Amino acid sequence: MVLQCNCEKKILEDSCIRTLNLFQKTAVRFMDTMSMAIPMFGMADHQVVTYETDDSDFTLREKRSERWRDAWDDRVCRNSLLAVHQHLYRDDHRLTKESKKFQEFFVKEDMNAIRQNFQVLVNYCADDNLTCAQIFKKLWPEFQNRFPHPATLYGVLNIGNAYLPINENWELFFNKNERTCNEQKEAGARALITAAKDVLNSLKTDGEGTILDAWLFDVDWSYKSDSEFPEWFFKLFTKRGSAYLDCASLSSEDVVMKSAFVPLIFGMTYGPYPLHRSRSLGWGYLVPKPSENQISAGGISLLKTSQKYEHVCEVIARNKAEFGDIQPSGRSHNFGSFLFYQLSHPVSQNRGFSMNGNNFGAIASILEGMTQSPQNLGQRTRKVCRSV
Repeated sequence: MVLQCNCEKKILEDSCIRTLNLFQKTAVRFMDTMSMAIPMFGMADHQVVTYETDDSDFTLREKRSERWRDAWDDRVCRNSLLAVHQHLYRDDHRLTKESKKFQEFFVKEDMNAIRQNFQVLVNYCADDNLTCAQIFKKLWPEFQNRFPHPATLYGVLNIGNAYLPINENWELFFNKNERTCNEQKEAGARALITAAKDVLNSLKTDGEGTILDAWLFDVDWSYKSDSEFPEWFFKLFTKRGSAYLDCASLSSEDVVMKSAFVPLIFGMTYGPYPLHRSRSLGWGYLVPKPSENQISAGGISLLKTSQKYEHVCEVIARNKAEFGDIQPSGRSHNFGSFLFYQLSHPVSQNRGFSMNGNNFGAIASILEGMTQSPQNLGQRTRKVCRSV
């Protein structure tokens, strides 16, 4: 797809464009169909095993309450050109494995065999380009619908804007990326625990032992005998004893990076409203209920509720004053003096959001509406980037 030119936008095969291999920067960008398909239909490694498991025994699946497999199998596919095309085209245009029988011909056969089958192979390459065009035709509107934020499009457009070495430098390039990735994982694990400890040091209880925090007010703050930390803090670690290690000694293997406490530790919000996780509904956000019993303090409207809920109202009011408000949408659920709005899930409207599974699209759509709260509890909230 050619951007920023005076001509009409066209879809072109990248190998047909001279600027693909130029060192000078140009306005040409390429939409990689694989990069578009994976976040929408792709699977994690452990999910591929489930996907390929024989599920023909319907009676057994009924007994195991695994009827969800039918819906899940219909939403995902393998990361290959053939699999993605078969997922998108389920009619007469559906490709078969026979259409990909020449896929390894250029690798396994010698030059004489290629010359003898030249016309067949050229037709195969042409059909491959047609397949890519058909995939793009269906992927593009779906991609726009799932990921409307321009930052997502910018990222995908720039994925294919890098030069990869094909000589001995490839191993250097690969090893450097592996090293950088591991270093960032280790740094991320240490940063998470450092932030969690900052929260522990910042939060103070009132005279009755109530935790006044808009995110962590209802987690398990109990202390077992001789424990230095509350119970929720131990759940950030793969092993309980790792909680007593110095942050510099921690590794990513010691920390549960997908913990549900992570958004709470960093004070994530949806608009001005703190995120909250319900066991039955998943992720959502808290909105004060409309009430006639309101008081005004310094121009901030507060609900006459218990002290901890009043604290949440104060945080929301400050966020609104600094960043504005949003209109809550969707079905609301009663949560004490608040309404709990479940964050929408593009895959299943009946299940809460989860950090696990094939939810890249859900994560992207939810994060587009999130901001970091302006409340500053130690090093907890960082206003480097308000919108994630």
